[in-house]
Amino acid sequence: MTSKFIVRRMLIALEPSPSAPAALGSALRLAARLQAEADSLFVEDARLFALFHDGDLPTTHVSALTGRPHVVDAAAMEAGLRAQGAQLAHAVNQMATTQRYACVLRTLRGPVAKTLIAEAASADLLVVSRRARHVGAVLAATARGAPVSVLVLPSDPGPAQGRIVIAASDGATLSRALAAAAGMAEARTVDLWLDQRMDADAAVAEARTAGLTARVHPSIPADAADFAARLPADTSLVILAADAPVLAGDGFRAFFEIAQTAALLLR
Repeated sequence: MTSKFIVRRMLIALEPSPSAPAALGSALRLAARLQAEADSLFVEDARLFALFHDGDLPTTHVSALTGRPHVVDAAAMEAGLRAQGAQLAHAVNQMATTQRYACVLRTLRGPVAKTLIAEAASADLLVVSRRARHVGAVLAATARGAPVSVLVLPSDPGPAQGRIVIAASDGATLSRALAAAAGMAEARTVDLWLDQRMDADAAVAEARTAGLTARVHPSIPADAADFAARLPADTSLVILAADAPVLAGDGFRAFFEIAQTAALLLR
């Protein structure tokens, strides 16, 4: 029998960027679909203040817009972060009102990855977003260290009805991935990339019990970049285990630098 994928509380990590509204909109639509409580979080990076206190940053900065120097110090950084937080809070309020789904923004200060990992412990799903073709150390550390499943959204989230791709190396991952696909996405057809030792016919039958039609593909490529490059252009969601071999080592960065789709990393 297919496992259940239940999300009662979703934590949405936000940062001040042009892609934040799109990521928030996608996350809230998913929360509504899953009937989950939605909570958004902005983490002020404590490392910025450590740089000022250690004297590693200059006290003046020349504006790229005006060409004029202005003072950059801890007070200016505080003011800038308050402004960013206010803008994000306004965006969250607007989006929550538009979608008629409750969500408020919390702001914390600390090491970004460690803070997100700690806060995710009280959620069932952590939602993070990334910039196009850029995979930073914070994203990798967060996705690998989070105690719950992580949904990584691209900078430009695609349509919810696109193709779903599941990569599974064992039966437990397959069952949980099928449950997630059935609950999260509108598409009813999934592409299965299975370990060679798995029974393809049994996998197709299990997908059918979840209300999904499955197509089985060759085994999962060992190379992360190759796997990402072979994803069909209409893929909207890839589901795989957070500790999948293909993401090990430098595979995480290689995969997400190429794949321009949402990815659910299961735990």
